Amino acid sequence: MPKRVEVGVVTSDKTGKTRRVEIARLVKHPKYGKFLRRRT
Repeated sequence: MPKRVEVGVVTSDKTGKTRRVEIARLVKHPKYGKFLRRRT
């Protein structure tokens, strides 16, 4: 059973075995408390 399931968008699948997936997540700013969108 996986610890966490994430949903992403496949941005590239040009190579045979590798897929590039972009995952957007919300991160809280440490000083100001505003939520920022980060992509990996």
